[in-house]
Amino acid sequence: MAEDANPRISTVRPITDVWKDRLEPGLTLILCGEEPLNYAAHAALYGTIYDCCTRAFPATSQHCRELYSQITPFYAAYTAQIRAAAPDDDNRVPNYYDAQWDQFSRRAVVIDRLFTYLNTHFVGSQRQEGGYNIETVLNVARTEWKKQVFEPRLETALDGGAVRLNTIRALFTSKNVTAAKLKTMHVHAT
Repeated sequence: MAEDANPRISTVRPITDVWKDRLEPGLTLILCGEEPLNYAAHAALYGTIYDCCTRAFPATSQHCRELYSQITPFYAAYTAQIRAAAPDDDNRVPNYYDAQWDQFSRRAVVIDRLFTYLNTHFVGSQRQEGGYNIETVLNVARTEWKKQVFEPRLETALDGGAVRLNTIRALFTSKNVTAAKLKTMHVHAT
């Protein structure tokens, strides 16, 4: 069956295909790209996410769940690459961490905004129904950073010696960190 006229998605394509063909490349470009996305590309990503969420009523449908299930592996893979590229010299790790965190956290906020509909209608409704283990897209990104970069590499490099480490650790345990708080999660105060 041919795709419909909507350039964002076809109503017959599985979410996993839409993720692989359209969303993952666009989100990767946001995380890794040298230049920010132009308005048309940003709007197309937002529209694709919206379309995935609104294929069926209500918004807590299986389509939202399938889309949401792609987010954790996406961030896990990306943050694993950051950890793998960390310097071997423990003295260089804090500067590397701060530089990577600055880029990652700003871009994770952009991605979170693309998923506003999913966060509001799916994550919000799941929480209201008692699904407290489901997080916003931004908190998924933060959680994967903590598991893949902070805990295995930074804490080891600093061996608990940095004053800021306790502040960062406390922010990681908070369930709802704002974009403003993300900016404070550097080893060296900025």
